[in-house]
Amino acid sequence: MPVGCAWLAASRLGMTPMGFQEPIVLLTAVHFHFAGFAAPLLAMAVASESKLEGLAARRIFMAVAAGVLAGPGLLAAGFVIGPRMKLAAALVVACSETGLALYFLIAVRNLRPRLAQAFVAISALSVLFAMAFAAVWAIGEFPLQPFVHLDQMARFHGTANAVGFVLCGLAGWTRASSQAAFRKGDQR
Repeated sequence: MPVGCAWLAASRLGMTPMGFQEPIVLLTAVHFHFAGFAAPLLAMAVASESKLEGLAARRIFMAVAAGVLAGPGLLAAGFVIGPRMKLAAALVVACSETGLALYFLIAVRNLRPRLAQAFVAISALSVLFAMAFAAVWAIGEFPLQPFVHLDQMARFHGTANAVGFVLCGLAGWTRASSQAAFRKGDQR
C-alpha cells in the first residue's frame, strides 16, 4: 500500500519519479493497489477458506502465493533494470495469478452460499482473461513490438482486474467467510 500511495501522490502532483511519465506513474499506483495489495488478500482468502488437501497441493499453493507476493516488486524492478527482467517478472505475475485463479476454481464448489460461488467464479475467470492479456502485452513489449497497446491494456486488462478479479473476488470470499462463520456459530 505505501508504494501504491506514493506513486498515486506522485501522479496527482505531476511528478516524474525515476523519469517515468504519465500514464506509467498512475498505472504503477494502480498495479500496486491491485496486484500488490488485493491479490495477496485474495490468496490469503483462498488459503483460509478452502481445504488445501495433500502436501503437493499445499506446496504448489505456496509457490503460487510466493509469486503473488513477489511478482509486483519484481515487475517494478524490471521497469528499471531492463526488458528481460520486465518480461520475466510480468510472466511471474501472470503465472502466479493464473495459478491463484485455478485454486479459486477448485475451491468454488465447496463455497456457500451460491452468490459467493458466483462471485469467486467470476473473479477467477476475470483474472484468467486479464493475465492472458498481460502475458501477450509483456511478450510484445520485449522486442518493443507491442501486440496490445497501453490504452487497450488499461481498458480490458485493468477493468477485468479491478471489477472482475478484485471486486468480485473480495465480495465472494467475504460472503463465503461470513457464511462459514455463521454456520460455525449455529453449531455451538
